Amino acid sequence: MLIGQPEAALRELLILRPVRVIRPEMRVTWPPLAERLNFEIGADGRVARVFCG
Repeated sequence: MLIGQPEAALRELLILRPVRVIRPEMRVTWPPLAERLNFEIGADGRVARVFCG
């Protein structure tokens, strides 16, 4: 499980789909893409949320 892991843990993954890392205060584009995997990073530098879109 990635929730609660440091952002650096994402570098060890092999993900074969579009990915976006969303950091605090970062603006995101619209529309969401169903095939994209998003990793939201909290203010503490850890993975806070993982979702598609």
